[in-house]
Amino acid sequence: MKRVTLLTTLAIFGLTAVTGYAQVNPPAATTSAPARSVPTQVTPTPESRTQALKLAQALNGEELTRRQINRLYTVIMPAAIKQKAEYQEMEKVYPGISDIAIQAEREIIEPASMARLPQMHQAIADVYAQYLTSDDMDAISAFYATSTGMKALVAAAEGTDFSHMVEKNLASEDSKVEASDIKTMVMGHTAKFLSILDDEDRRKLVAFGLSPAGRKWGGIQRLVLEATANHANQGNAEVIARATENVIKAMTDFVNKSDQARTAKK
Repeated sequence: MKRVTLLTTLAIFGLTAVTGYAQVNPPAATTSAPARSVPTQVTPTPESRTQALKLAQALNGEELTRRQINRLYTVIMPAAIKQKAEYQEMEKVYPGISDIAIQAEREIIEPASMARLPQMHQAIADVYAQYLTSDDMDAISAFYATSTGMKALVAAAEGTDFSHMVEKNLASEDSKVEASDIKTMVMGHTAKFLSILDDEDRRKLVAFGLSPAGRKWGGIQRLVLEATANHANQGNAEVIARATENVIKAMTDFVNKSDQARTAKK
């Protein structure tokens, strides 16, 4: 069960910046444009740093993160785990044990993830402040206040695909999160986002993507991914240990109670 705990921890700790990347990189905004280079750095001010943090918080809020966590634990994780032969064998002997393990992990990982949300906001905000001016951030905030931008937020909550990270960590002991892992996770969001856009939304999205602020926004997303991956790889050992212990205890208790019930029936 160590791998299950590890993969979920890493996926959850990368949640908030997955949203930030996905929201600004749908194909509709980028397919007709050349690859975007990283914009020139700017000199942050105390005011712009505050503005950057508010933008990070607005686009990667607590409600959105909780919705992503819920989807991961109620949809993605159960589907991935129950396809594995070892879990199928356990389910034959102890029906429901996979659900017990998933819930036990969530009891530890969800509160730990929410507690780390401010740190993730700051990591993202540091990137924003280094490359975006106050006017850029005003324009970006204005876009996400539109109905089109709000659809991006909804799609981020409902479409981000964690199955890649789940499969990667079930298949190996590799615990490191790469920027490419997070980029892969947001591809499901892109499909979801495009599916809910009408013609007017697409026009607004392309206009934003081709605007000066939109070009900078697209240009810094590789840096956002890197900052996210770095954050996801820091300080997880203690939480992983607690989650692993909780999963093992829950599974052991479940097995013992199941065995006792069977014995009592004989």
